[in-house]
Amino acid sequence: MSVPCNDGEGCEQGDDCQSGVCVGGLCSSPTCSDGVKNGLETATDCGGSCPGCSVGSGCNEGKDCLSGACISQLCVPSHCTNGNTDQGESDQDCGAVCKIGCTDGKNCGANQDCASNLGMPA
Repeated sequence: MSVPCNDGEGCEQGDDCQSGVCVGGLCSSPTCSDGVKNGLETATDCGGSCPGCSVGSGCNEGKDCLSGACISQLCVPSHCTNGNTDQGESDQDCGAVCKIGCTDGKNCGANQDCASNLGMPA
């Protein structure tokens, strides 16, 4: 197997290029719309330096996902709206990681988790 070409060098297919992108016979820089998982992307054309990925796509951290939730390197629906008390939440869908204040009668891990203490949205 030969060493992949740099951007601007000749190619016949994406595999010929370090970026994985061959356009018009030349290797091209990665973009967020080239149809290839490359650069800092965590899935094809999303995550990393690109817009967030949809549920089920690869991720390294929450900011790689449109939902803001990454578990076991997969984007998952936001746990702050699933009706459960998940890890990092003070009570059901509120406090701490959710940045949604817990209403009166719900548990708060710290004062800032409660809507009544800081005027957080409930």
